[in-house]
Amino acid sequence: MQWAKRLDHSVQKINAALMVLACIFLGILVVTCIMMVLTRFIPNFTLTGLEEIARYAFIFLTFFAAGAGTGSNAHPGLTLLRDALPKKGRFALDLIVYLLIALFGVIFIVCGYQAAMGVSKLISTSWRIPMPIIYFSAVLGGIFITGNTINNVIQLIVCGDDKRSTEIEEVQIVAAQQAEGGKNK
Repeated sequence: MQWAKRLDHSVQKINAALMVLACIFLGILVVTCIMMVLTRFIPNFTLTGLEEIARYAFIFLTFFAAGAGTGSNAHPGLTLLRDALPKKGRFALDLIVYLLIALFGVIFIVCGYQAAMGVSKLISTSWRIPMPIIYFSAVLGGIFITGNTINNVIQLIVCGDDKRSTEIEEVQIVAAQQAEGGKNK
C-alpha cells in the first residue's frame, strides 16, 4: 500500500509539471492572440507566423491540461447516478469510467502516432517546424491520460482512495458552511 501512495505522489509531481507547461502555453496563446489583434490596426505591418504559434500553443495546452486534469479527476462527470448507488455500485461505475477514459487515452496514442507518421515529411509554413512534433502532442496527451487513469485505478483498488468522491464531499461541505453562514447573518 505504501508503494501506491509513493506512485501517486510521483504522478502528482508530474501533473504539477504538466500544469506549469500548460500555463506557459496558455500565456503564449494569450500573448500571440493579443499581438494579432493589435497588429491589425497598424497599416502595412504584419507579424507572420503568429497564427501558427497560437494554434500550436493551443494544441499543446489542450493535451497537457487534459493529461493533468485526468490525474486529479477534473474531467466532467455526472454524479447524480453515481451518488444514488451504494458504495459497491460506485466502485464498479468508477472502474467503468476509468476504463473508458483509458480507452480514449489509448486512442490518442495510436491515432496520434499514425497521424504523426503520416505527416513525417511535412513542415509548417511559417516557422518550418516539423509537423510530427505537433502531432506527437496527441501521443503525449494520450500517455499522460492513460498513465493518470492507471494511477487512479490503482489508488481506487489498493488504497480505496476515490478522489472524485472526496472532492465532491469537500465542495458539499463548503457549500453547506456557506449556506449556514448566510443564515446566521
